[in-house]
Amino acid sequence: MMRSIFRKLTTALVVIALSVCAFAGCASVDETGAVNVYKCSKQNIIGLKEVVLYEDKAVVVFDKFAGIGAQKGYDYFGLDDDSIENSGGIRASVKTDGKWCPVTDADLKDTFADYIVTIPFEDVDDIETISVQGRYITINDGDFELSYMEMGGECSMDYTQKYDAASSEWSEMKIKTTLYPMTDKAE
Repeated sequence: MMRSIFRKLTTALVVIALSVCAFAGCASVDETGAVNVYKCSKQNIIGLKEVVLYEDKAVVVFDKFAGIGAQKGYDYFGLDDDSIENSGGIRASVKTDGKWCPVTDADLKDTFADYIVTIPFEDVDDIETISVQGRYITINDGDFELSYMEMGGECSMDYTQKYDAASSEWSEMKIKTTLYPMTDKAE
């Protein structure tokens, strides 16, 4: 009798766990064939969790609920399906040998918890920087430097943050504000 109850309870818990994972979008990146895999704490300015580099593509994973935008309560990335559709696709590129290689067919997978962006490319040896929707990820053997700029009425704010893979720690966020004062030239 007890074994029957225990068996039913175990089966029910397994079914619930699998259902939750399916509903929540527990997706992971297939790392088979990857040249490099870099993982980091998602507690950074853009919610970066992982960068997986292959010979012909890069896959970047962002946590939807981390980063500055999530802390402010909005999707600052503009990666929701409506934004992507209205803007004509996801903006992404890779930098190699000091040159930017634009990408026209980047793909977004929107799960419950993550944005998974796949960026295909050709004839690229070593990727220095990846750009997704104006957010820059500079890769230095897993020591990342993240940056992006927000424009506002009379100013811009440049955000940067660095990750040290050896210590698994992010630096403090740095903000540089540049003012563009409006002047009245009429006299």
